[in-house]
Amino acid sequence: MSHKEDKAPLSSTMGEHKNISPHSILKKPKAKCDESLVGRKPKSSKGFFRRWGTLIGQFPLAFLMSGLILCSLSCGMVKLHLRDNVRDGYTPRTSRSRVETDLYREFLGSEGECIVFACHVHVFFIIHVSGDPAMTTVLMLAKDNGSMHRLDYLREAVQTMVHILEQLNAAAPDGSTVGYYDFCGHYCDSNVPVEYFFQALEHKTLNPGSTTIQLTYPSAELWGFKLPLERNFYGVRTADHYNITNIEYVKLISLSFMAEVKTATDTERLGAWELALFDFCSRYTSNSSNILEILAIGAEIVDTEMNKDAQRMTPYFVTGFLIMFCFVCITVCASSLYFDHLRWNTVWMTRFSPCTPGFVNQCDTLPLQDWGKSSKRISIFCFGCAVALGFAYIYNVIIFCPVLYFCSLEETEKVQKEDYLRKKGKRFFRAILHGYSRVISDYRVALGLFTVTLVYWYFGAMGTMSITAKLDTGKILPKDTPIRRPNRLMEDIVWREYYPVTIIVNNPVDIRGADELTEIYSFVDEFEQLPTCRGPNFTLFWLRDYSDYARDTRDFWALAFLFNDEEHPEKDLDYNKLPGFLNSTLYKHHASFLNLDYSQEYPRLNASVWNVNSMYVDQMLSLKPLAWKTCLCTLFCMAIVCTIFVQNPISIMMAVSAIASISLGVVGYLSFWHLDLDPVTLCAVLISIGMAVDYVAHTSYHYQFSYREIIQEGHEMHIGLTTPYDRIRNTLTKVAWPMSQAGTSTVICILPIALLQNYIPLVFVKTFILVVVWGLLHGLVLLPAFLSQEAQHGAVVYGAIHRAEDQVFNPPLDHGTSGGTCQLWKRRDAITEEASIF
Repeated sequence: MSHKEDKAPLSSTMGEHKNISPHSILKKPKAKCDESLVGRKPKSSKGFFRRWGTLIGQFPLAFLMSGLILCSLSCGMVKLHLRDNVRDGYTPRTSRSRVETDLYREFLGSEGECIVFACHVHVFFIIHVSGDPAMTTVLMLAKDNGSMHRLDYLREAVQTMVHILEQLNAAAPDGSTVGYYDFCGHYCDSNVPVEYFFQALEHKTLNPGSTTIQLTYPSAELWGFKLPLERNFYGVRTADHYNITNIEYVKLISLSFMAEVKTATDTERLGAWELALFDFCSRYTSNSSNILEILAIGAEIVDTEMNKDAQRMTPYFVTGFLIMFCFVCITVCASSLYFDHLRWNTVWMTRFSPCTPGFVNQCDTLPLQDWGKSSKRISIFCFGCAVALGFAYIYNVIIFCPVLYFCSLEETEKVQKEDYLRKKGKRFFRAILHGYSRVISDYRVALGLFTVTLVYWYFGAMGTMSITAKLDTGKILPKDTPIRRPNRLMEDIVWREYYPVTIIVNNPVDIRGADELTEIYSFVDEFEQLPTCRGPNFTLFWLRDYSDYARDTRDFWALAFLFNDEEHPEKDLDYNKLPGFLNSTLYKHHASFLNLDYSQEYPRLNASVWNVNSMYVDQMLSLKPLAWKTCLCTLFCMAIVCTIFVQNPISIMMAVSAIASISLGVVGYLSFWHLDLDPVTLCAVLISIGMAVDYVAHTSYHYQFSYREIIQEGHEMHIGLTTPYDRIRNTLTKVAWPMSQAGTSTVICILPIALLQNYIPLVFVKTFILVVVWGLLHGLVLLPAFLSQEAQHGAVVYGAIHRAEDQVFNPPLDHGTSGGTCQLWKRRDAITEEASIF
């Protein structure tokens, strides 16, 4: 506010204040007795910031240079490499799926551990989870929408599969060239049933009467050995009567390229190969001469596409920033014109102003309350917000304040008399302020607003309770990304027909014992009898395959394998044929799920279930509890912050209640806006809670003062605020226009990213709009109205205190005695500075 704000500050609205109020006091220059009274004065943040401002005013150039040097550190963003892990990055650290994943990785020997296979005594199965067997899925469809089991199309699919396995290479980050066989481990032949089915189909077509080949779905039989097809063929229609095969139609063929990832280097190499596979599939499909549509999807592909989408938001955000910058320049120049301060320094001031979205001024204790508690990505997000907000506050003080100093050097010039239009404009806005303050301080208006607030709370609570914790990848993925189609096919076809879970048995089982063998078979049978299980035909159980293998060693796929030299195989099941079984092309993938050891010293462990998407499930289960915990922790932190800076029980209670109300409205009305509770929404809500603080903290802080300060003829004067109307008018004068500027600039900054029409930017746009609307409603309407009623109920107490203060501290002033004047001013300043509504 300018130094020539109002020569008669209240004369236009309150006749009793035409002259300087008797409660006002002229601030005298500091005398020596001031120093002796400093120790008695209650400590407040105002004194700290006053000393800080004085220091900046004494050394503005030093602070400005230090701020610019600090800004230069941001040049490191040039080398910033964005990465994300959408599968497990948002899963809580203590979730069951993460524990199972760690067991899975430990079993697979991740991070350098090796798996030892010994043909001896005990075998135990375990299901591990965590870095896991990484899997990239390739989907093959006919471009003419015909069946994929036609020989020409099946031949093309097999040839392409062989090319991917043997010839597709990629440049790894370490400079080496990697192919699939460099990290496939025991999964190198996981897609061999497709090739065998093609060879058998060719043979059966030439020899329809062959009885050694039965090409049936879901399990074919080739020369006495079962060939599972349900893992590779999807959208299958079968016929009851057939000649060659009972398959009439195959919608797509799915190929799973699994890998054993043991170290971080393996992960990087696999990621490079996966991206090379994605590029190959894209080029193949775009070639019109090819008869197949080949789609690839995997963790690295999804992460890369999500990061690309985040980078595509940059020009839209820059556009919003520039529009917001223009808005700030226009509003600041308009304010300067209103106060007759529009000069060259005003324009320069707007150029250096911290034109960042409104939330940069929030306290960075908000995001810190969840740092280190929840998932990795949420923790990183909270820590990043804390650092960003901390730097924003530092820049605001050490850069913008020195700029204000240099741009205000002309303020000492003599100001000309106000013209007619400016006087008329000021009267107009004062009349609006006067009328609004009168209305908002009326108890009938407060009663009506309370009724409206109850309705607002009701719908907010209904929306909050009905919001669904859901992870819909179809919504999160960018609309123009090429992985939307494979993701939709996976959800609608593949996972509907075949969604496997892995059963982990941690305790050792000796398959030579009949009782233990019966127990493990019964255990598997219980899972197969579940209503959602498709039955034994779709179960991949290595022990069943090994039992069949041990009974009949005529495995034509393993002619060169080790066989027992005994003339007659044993009647009971044992480990003699296990090496040959694990080297069989058809069964070697079972090796990754077996861990054999010589020792019998194992603790008794429970069985568990693991699934590749189990972390997504845990994310959904933890989102609501995490959201509730976050909101409660935030309210607690804000209560502490308000206690430190506001120091008034009523204002603290009102501020915390307003923050809770805004948060309730944001979450509740987001559900009515067709948004689910997912990691994206949770991050947006975290930001919105931080933004909500600003709208209520300033109002609560300014309302507690019992005086306002003006500078008249070079002297600072205190004008008493004795009624709720006075306090509301003063509060709105201080915060209404800046708060409206901040809210509007925030919305302007994020609106352009809504043009992308992608889910993630739309979530933030909707959340920010809600928090700005509800924040302005609470900060400028509800909170002043309710605070005014609290003040009226405490008017009796306040009046008694004020009258006692007048009797003690307002005797006739003796300007001839500097010591007495000093003592009177300092004591009164100590009271008025800390005065509250009571």
